[in-house]
Amino acid sequence: MTSNQEVFKNNEQNANHYPSVKVIVSFVLFGGAIGSIVLSVYILITNIIDGVYWLDIEFFLLIVLVGSFVGLIPSFLVGSYCAIRDFIIKKWVDYIHLYFVGKIISIIYFLLYIFIYLSSDEVFKMMFDTLFFGTIGGISSMICGKLFLPKLPKNFNK
Repeated sequence: MTSNQEVFKNNEQNANHYPSVKVIVSFVLFGGAIGSIVLSVYILITNIIDGVYWLDIEFFLLIVLVGSFVGLIPSFLVGSYCAIRDFIIKKWVDYIHLYFVGKIISIIYFLLYIFIYLSSDEVFKMMFDTLFFGTIGGISSMICGKLFLPKLPKNFNK
């Protein structure tokens, strides 16, 4: 198994350099928006299944805007985790790792939000929602990882 430093040594473009700032900024700028788009697609599919055929562009743009703002902190934390660990997509297992990191960070973030802003009676009602938003955070992390994390160079011998 090769280390991340060996990968960068063999890559002539980015020798010994992990793009930490690019990874963090990309996750922060696009993580919440990507998660909001995933949520919008879920809402659209469930509406079609329920027989509600409406498409309100302003509603979906509002979801993306609010989701981008709400997802800033979890996206920053996932991006920072990836930058600190010099995370590289080497195999498909790395996507699963990224999914669980995003899911766990999102669940913790939404649990803290629930405990701070809601009463104790509402907390138990929101547990399913917390797991749902954690799943969206995990999916968003996987998509951001696919788009913004460094991959193995094409000329890299495993």
